[in-house]
Amino acid sequence: MNIIFREAYWGALIILAGILLIVRNVFKIDLPVMGIIFPIFIITLGVSLLLGFRSPERHGKNILFSDGDFDTVNSNEHYSVVFGKGSYDLRNMKPTDKDLNIDINCAFGSAELLINPANPMKIKVSSAFGSGHFPNGNTVAFGERVYTTPAYKDGSPCVKVSANVAFGGVEIREIKDSASTSN
Repeated sequence: MNIIFREAYWGALIILAGILLIVRNVFKIDLPVMGIIFPIFIITLGVSLLLGFRSPERHGKNILFSDGDFDTVNSNEHYSVVFGKGSYDLRNMKPTDKDLNIDINCAFGSAELLINPANPMKIKVSSAFGSGHFPNGNTVAFGERVYTTPAYKDGSPCVKVSANVAFGGVEIREIKDSASTSN
């Protein structure tokens, strides 16, 4: 039973918080909203643990509360890391006649992008309360920053990566030899 990881649970909890806030503000009834919501969350977590709660792992292109390595990344796909760590090997991605697009979202976790500087790539990292680290030493904490590999030529086909990070981190590492993952 992993009720805590279902959308319906979070939706109900958020609706309950909204109703409590409306009652508190419109009808001027003094309700401790967090004093009600937090204990409900703790009780649900305890019940889930007693009834055989198992932490979810990698599900397809999504990582939740675990670690995962993607040795093959497909173009026009969306990948997500939430409360976990994901490693994405983009070193063998090469555009032919059109751009290849990849979206990677990271919240409360970390994502590592392994790239080959010999392949044309344009990587945009958008960050809110997070961090993005680039091979050239640049970083981004708020806003966005774009990094291009030495092989990138404006107007030519390339691999375009959009990495969004909130309360987490994205690190881009250039590795020339695709057989080695250490710098």
